[in-house]
Amino acid sequence: MSTWQTASLSGTAERADGLVGRKDVRERVLDVAQDLVDARGLTVGLGHLSFEEVITKAEVSRTTAYRVWPRKERFLEDLLRRLADTCSPCYGDVDQESTGVALAALREFVDDLRTATGRKIALVELCRVIGDQSFQDMRTSPKWTTYVALIATMRSLEDEALARELRERMRHVEDEAATYVAAAAHHIAGLTGFRLRKIAGGYSTLAHLGAAAMEGMLLLADIRPTIPEATARIDPFGTGRFAEWSLPAIAYTSAMIGVLEPDPDFSWEETCAILRQQDACTLGE
Repeated sequence: MSTWQTASLSGTAERADGLVGRKDVRERVLDVAQDLVDARGLTVGLGHLSFEEVITKAEVSRTTAYRVWPRKERFLEDLLRRLADTCSPCYGDVDQESTGVALAALREFVDDLRTATGRKIALVELCRVIGDQSFQDMRTSPKWTTYVALIATMRSLEDEALARELRERMRHVEDEAATYVAAAAHHIAGLTGFRLRKIAGGYSTLAHLGAAAMEGMLLLADIRPTIPEATARIDPFGTGRFAEWSLPAIAYTSAMIGVLEPDPDFSWEETCAILRQQDACTLGE
């Protein structure tokens, strides 16, 4: 018997033992597959989710479930809509409690807020703390993973109408989150003697910038997990105050202070009065 035979895929001669031929076929098929992915994008979806398993766990009638969704594809589309409405964009865990923590952190800077230098120190330190905390909150959040997967899924959908609908739903969720973060950022910036520069979108733009900085660091951390864990005792913003800085904190702080400027109408007395009312700290007369 000849030691050569025709390869069915590559069309090239192949050793009878198949070793050389399998290698050629492997590379050829992978090359073509990569070309297709490069041209179309990597598809992400919910094909792995078992409709039958969901029905069983939901403890509902299988017949009724199939009346609601005659096809699994219709169920997956509704699920994508639900996930788009409940996703967690990268604005950190900003709520009344976390805002209160940030305000309480101003205690050690109350006297420093009397001077322009002290106000910059306070702003930078607050951004450092918030940046680190936001990064850690989102890094361990399953909803952040879902958010990233939703974006990839949306971009790879062949149904353009559904993709547009998901985009609008996610944009609505982001707008709501950005509105809350923008209000908190406006309040905290004012207390540290800063205001937003004249940029389109107002404080919502500041919220988007902070989210973008966090998203970039989170995606980088998936590939290089040691990067966000490394810190150095430095003074990256020239305040004269050294602290332990991580890359996520630097990225977040850069985004924040880059669009803020000193507020010439800042009143230290008014800031003290506000902090008293909010019971964020105890101030002496």
